[in-house]
Amino acid sequence: MSYMETIPTELIDLIVEAVPFHDLHSLALTCRRLLKCSIPALYNTIVINTSGSASSPALGNDNARRREKVKNLCRTIVERPDLAKHIKTLQMRYLEFEYYGANINQREQTLFMKALDSLPLHPKDRKSWQEAIPISSESNFEAIVSLLVTQCVSLEKLSIAMSYIREYSWLWKVMKRSTAVRVFPQLHTVRVVSVNDSHEQAARHVINYFRTLPKVQQIILLHVSTDDLRKDSNRDLEPIYPLVATKPGASNLPALVISKTSPATKYELPEYLTLTWNLRTFVLHLMCPAQDYLPFELERMQTGLENVRSTLTHLTFRIDICDSPQGKASEVTDVCTGSLSFFRGYTALTTLETSLPLLFGEPKTTNQQGHHLAEVLPPNLQKLIIADDLWHVIMFVWTTTVWTMDVFKEFFSGERLSDSSKYIDMDEAVVWSKAGQGTWKYATPDLREFVFDIRTHVELSDYWDEEVVRKELRRTCEKQGIKCRVLCE
Repeated sequence: MSYMETIPTELIDLIVEAVPFHDLHSLALTCRRLLKCSIPALYNTIVINTSGSASSPALGNDNARRREKVKNLCRTIVERPDLAKHIKTLQMRYLEFEYYGANINQREQTLFMKALDSLPLHPKDRKSWQEAIPISSESNFEAIVSLLVTQCVSLEKLSIAMSYIREYSWLWKVMKRSTAVRVFPQLHTVRVVSVNDSHEQAARHVINYFRTLPKVQQIILLHVSTDDLRKDSNRDLEPIYPLVATKPGASNLPALVISKTSPATKYELPEYLTLTWNLRTFVLHLMCPAQDYLPFELERMQTGLENVRSTLTHLTFRIDICDSPQGKASEVTDVCTGSLSFFRGYTALTTLETSLPLLFGEPKTTNQQGHHLAEVLPPNLQKLIIADDLWHVIMFVWTTTVWTMDVFKEFFSGERLSDSSKYIDMDEAVVWSKAGQGTWKYATPDLREFVFDIRTHVELSDYWDEEVVRKELRRTCEKQGIKCRVLCE
């Protein structure tokens, strides 16, 4: 009897967990018992990473080899369903090359055809899918990858390109049928990445498809540029926000994340939220070049959020405008219409992340004394995060100055800028006067944590760049029993 036969299975499992992933294959080749114990870890997370440019011969050859590996993986999974059950996470870290071919032989073609016969498809859809996987084809890779996804019957997390689930795609033909639950019974987190603005319409279909699966709890819609994708091609699939527990059901999706999308999303927003009426967590992060920016109608935001007013507990709403060759973000004159003052009526909301420009709207005058957090924040708020979005836009330059501290001081401690300090330029000469009690005590009595996130634009503020100022804000909050963090690095 070999020494390995005497080691308890529990200890072997601990050994497998401690071994780096790149060494697992060598460990599995040691003996049959280690092979059996290593297989779940080897197949737990599958990453398909095809990056680069097809116009480069070197990269083109490299991606041809990678496509061959993907085809081989699909063949293995089809042949060995016992291995497929171990795949919990599938990440597809590429958006290009879906129309390139993969060489398959007669045996592989027969295997793939048989696998398609088992899918819940309309006979016409099945036939067209089978016709897309001939032995010699320049465009069968999408069909093969889509088949691979459907074979991962225990899949829990999926990261995929929007082009693979666009309307009339192979996966779309599976998802549109009510029997799709047979294909993705365990799926709970979906991340869909798009690089094309035309996919904004497809995002509605994505939400509509995946929300019907019984265990889906989070849908992340991510819009990135091709350059961003190349820089971040190895980004892992991780939940951006903690999932909120909810009873599984067709319309009980608790978390929706729409990140780094174009402003065109605002036109679809009310419909998105109509499809997810039990939403608990909603993240909307718009990012747009200055040349393409159109004012965001906050009234439209309110229309959409009314669908989830009684259930929404965590909300993130941020807008970033970046410089472009045809325009500078600082010169954008119309950022938004209206304000987020309607949040005052959202009694279920306990966590809010946004910026002062969005809370108060565009300034009507240069006098900032009319801004009061107590008038715009949800009454049962427990955690407030204020970000430095739009600091670089000229109409919101006041948010980089002492006037921001004036807003915070009035809310937390009841202090305001003294009359002698309202028009000074030197920060060290600022004098605060007590005007009453902090308004948070009656406006948001459950508030326990405040975060001021100025990591993106802190260099734009001579005022907030000073550590003594940041310490003063922390001290002001902590005197009220509120935990305070200022993030600046």
